[in-house]
Amino acid sequence: MYFPSEARCAIFDMDGTILDSMGLWEEIDILFLKKRGIPYTEDYGEAMKTKGFRDGARYSIERFHLHESPEEIMEEWTEMAKEAYRSRLQLKPGVKAYLEKLKKEGIRIALATVSPPQFYIPALTSGQIIDLFDDLSDASVVGGKKDGPDLYLHVAEKVGVPPRHCLVFEDTLHALRGAAQGNFLTCAVYDASSKAQWSEMCLTADFILTDFQTGPHRANDGAERQSAHNT
Repeated sequence: MYFPSEARCAIFDMDGTILDSMGLWEEIDILFLKKRGIPYTEDYGEAMKTKGFRDGARYSIERFHLHESPEEIMEEWTEMAKEAYRSRLQLKPGVKAYLEKLKKEGIRIALATVSPPQFYIPALTSGQIIDLFDDLSDASVVGGKKDGPDLYLHVAEKVGVPPRHCLVFEDTLHALRGAAQGNFLTCAVYDASSKAQWSEMCLTADFILTDFQTGPHRANDGAERQSAHNT
């Protein structure tokens, strides 16, 4: 297992990074729009990946001229998703062993997610990894967004590790760019939902991860990048 020597803290996104859940949110988006007679489009799905829970509700209301309030839409999404987070969704292969190894080596472990506590607490509890985390933070503490460095800076301050010594694991391009703005080390994590952006993610990040059993690899090796691009 590899972890960079210059890093003392690992900050993980949840959905699509350590939890195999991005497919669930596409299902929810499709069903949510279908109930309103609206066809799902890829650009809507991509836009929703960049937004927190409340911002996603506001965006949907504005885009489709819906009459519900953000609170009503968030409640509907919560009801659609909470059972899956509690019992159906699975950690990605090798995640638990990787986190246990980091913990044993004295690496601080933190969560930085746009998902609310009613999703991430059951998911991490079900996966038997919640006790491995030194901090659990979601985007509500910085206005509900993860489009810049604010959430990661919040986490770094809470765990007491400077950004340059924190490695941020993310499965989306916009989140990697946001972390980089805060001077964090970044690791692109492969997920099927981000396949279209994977090549650019590999060029953006400091490290690349396609398998938690081996851990991240430095992205400055051309052959390694090419291998990652072909995943």
